[in-house]
Amino acid sequence: MTNDTPRGTLSPTIAAAARATAARATAGAARAAAADAMAAAADLAAGAVKNLTAAAAANVADGARQDMAAAAAADLIAAAAALTTPDRVAAAVADLAGGALQDMQAAARARLIANAADLTTPDVVGALIRQARVQSLKAWREECGLSQRRLAERAAALSGIATLNDVTVANIEHARTRPTLDTALAFASALGVLVEQVRWPTVEEASANTSSRRTRHAREKATATT
Repeated sequence: MTNDTPRGTLSPTIAAAARATAARATAGAARAAAADAMAAAADLAAGAVKNLTAAAAANVADGARQDMAAAAAADLIAAAAALTTPDRVAAAVADLAGGALQDMQAAARARLIANAADLTTPDVVGALIRQARVQSLKAWREECGLSQRRLAERAAALSGIATLNDVTVANIEHARTRPTLDTALAFASALGVLVEQVRWPTVEEASANTSSRRTRHAREKATATT
């Protein structure tokens, strides 16, 4: 059988097979390229979605923080406004006053306790007993260890009454005269006692002693002339 196909030329069957093979290869390469493209697109899409999701989440978080901050600010404003109402202010002042009163009462109690402890000392007890007594001017004077002249000098210095002397003291002690209020205060101050603690001569005693003294003098005078 004679082959009429020129040398160096593919037969139609072989050429067709080659073309089919080339077409299949091209199609495979195209599909592979398409698959690669789709994968790349999917990756890009996933990355975009992640970025978008992150951005959305950040926006949501920022918005939530802003909303929370606004709510907190509103609460603070409301609380501050509530604190400035007259009732709240009055209540706060009352609380402060109550605390201050409690502190003052506690301090007062502490002072009372301290004073009570001080009152138990022998000197204070002696002074209290002394203040509770009432006795004559002479008894007080002798208890203080003062002479009539020294008592008069001390009383004059304290009161500024220059006319006080030992005769004044003697007349009071013997109930010859009843002292004035100023004189009584002067002697009481000099003795360190209250004026109520001195048993002063009464008006009746002074009058009786004066009458008796006048009568005695009259008798002495009459006896001297006879």
